[in-house]
Amino acid sequence: MAPTFLQRTAVLARQLNKTIGVQMDVTFSTWINSLGLLLDICGAILLWKYGLPEAISREGHCYLVLGQKDEAEAAKARTYDCWSRLGLALLILGFALQLVSNFI
Repeated sequence: MAPTFLQRTAVLARQLNKTIGVQMDVTFSTWINSLGLLLDICGAILLWKYGLPEAISREGHCYLVLGQKDEAEAAKARTYDCWSRLGLALLILGFALQLVSNFI
């Protein structure tokens, strides 16, 4: 059976310790903290890209033609809303994991 990512990382940490004498304790708390940081980065990128779309009508109205709705624009707004909510959720979850990692 092939070694998992965590097992390979632990082996590399032991080899690094032998090579340069640096002790690297890769604990569960460290992994939780790192996962939280990665989620924060992903969430921040999603919020940066989808957080505040500027020229999107939330109702689907097209500003060039009065009285009509542009379904493509409404679908685009829904997509932006979905990705921005996901980004916010990832950011909150990442911060929560980093907080929890301090107590485990």
